[in-house]
Amino acid sequence: MKRRNTFKGQVSIELLVIVGFVLAVFIPILFFSYMKSDELKRSTINIVATGVGKKIASGIESIYYSGEGSSLRFLINVPKDISINFTCNCRDCLSGVVMNLPDSSQVYLLTKGCINTSMSDELKEGLYSIKIIYTKEGIIIRKD
Repeated sequence: MKRRNTFKGQVSIELLVIVGFVLAVFIPILFFSYMKSDELKRSTINIVATGVGKKIASGIESIYYSGEGSSLRFLINVPKDISINFTCNCRDCLSGVVMNLPDSSQVYLLTKGCINTSMSDELKEGLYSIKIIYTKEGIIIRKD
């Protein structure tokens, strides 16, 4: 007469309890790490956009303080999902660089001088050669 193993069901239950415990520990960890990675991505985009905007704003202020007739040319790389516009309030002699971020927020950087941009549309993703010129009409920004 052959003897059967009577503990087979006990091992299955213990295995299910261990697998359930491991899943109960790892699922919240994966959820929180996903949430933090999304927050990190938004923060990185904001930092990169601010860096690009500061480069443009610095160029505008450099030309403004150098005086009429000065010009500056440089390259900027506009990252994915970011667009850049230029605003002008010539009455108060304040202009600005506006970056539109993917989460519908905006970053404003104010500059001195009156911007009269010759660009018909905003800067979107890509590498651009930008030329900033200070003329009698104000500061002109154009893509080269």
